[in-house]
Amino acid sequence: MDERQELLRKRLESLCQQVRIDTVTAKLKELQALTYSDAFWTDHENSREVSQEITRLQKDLDDLDMLQLLLEAGEL
Repeated sequence: MDERQELLRKRLESLCQQVRIDTVTAKLKELQALTYSDAFWTDHENSREVSQEITRLQKDLDDLDMLQLLLEAGEL
C-alpha cells in the first residue's frame, strides 16, 4: 500500500469512527422493524418520513462500504 492509500485508509477509519457505524446500523434496524407493523402504514406522513430516513441511512452505510472496498482493491 502506497503512502496515498495509507492516508486514505486512515481518513476512512477516522470517518467511520466519527459516523459511529454501530449506532447508525442499530438505528436503521430499529426503523426497519417499525415498518413491519400494519399500524405503521396508517400514518402516511410518518411512514414517508421514516422510509426516507431508512433510505438515507442505508445509502450512507452503502457508501462507506463501497469506499472501504475500493480502498482495499487499490482503486482509490
